[in-house]
Amino acid sequence: MSDQKTILIVDDNQDIRELLAMEFELQNFRVLKADNGKTALEVVRDGSVNVVVSDIRMPGGDGVTLLKELRKRDPFFPGIILITGFADISTPQAFDAGASSIIMKPFKLDALSAAVSKALKPISRQADGAPKGPLMEIRKAWDAFPGDRTKGFSLGHGGFFLECTSPTPGRDTLIAFDLDFGAGPLTHLAGTGTILWSRVNGIWVEINELTEESSRAFDKFVLARRDPAFIPLPS
Repeated sequence: MSDQKTILIVDDNQDIRELLAMEFELQNFRVLKADNGKTALEVVRDGSVNVVVSDIRMPGGDGVTLLKELRKRDPFFPGIILITGFADISTPQAFDAGASSIIMKPFKLDALSAAVSKALKPISRQADGAPKGPLMEIRKAWDAFPGDRTKGFSLGHGGFFLECTSPTPGRDTLIAFDLDFGAGPLTHLAGTGTILWSRVNGIWVEINELTEESSRAFDKFVLARRDPAFIPLPS
């Protein structure tokens, strides 16, 4: 059985569509194309798609609406990557709507390829409880699970927001986290992650790996909630 993945390229600019199609065909993807969000929804309905790369500003259906419709149909739809050259949506808003990445124009093809590869890779389980390599450590404890979208913490199917009172580490920082929730639907979350976005009051962390125990509990928690957010905005 072939393990070839299918990517859908959505852009109203034909030159960009063809350029990206050529790039991913060279990477052994099966490539589908659409010139707007409305057409893209039909393409997804008619076939199996593993990842979507979409521009945001398009006549006939924009990328943000496409993102929300895909997540409405299936909260666990595989990776959706948005591309934009404008301030149409902030990075935290894109994560909240369910995007796994947002790429700003102009961009390099290798950066987009890396985002696609990341979107296709599920959260892995650590072989043991020890993080690999020298990582910044973040530990926090609550008396009980703080809720899905609280001021200081929010958890999605791809990562979490955590409020920080001390200076926040920058983007792309690799961390080892150990979050103890005490009691509730999820009691413990430990593993490694990458900071995707950082502000003076908090960090948005993509989960890379979870310990065996955390992975089982996290999968059960995410399946029960069916929240489309990759990383939800805090309330």
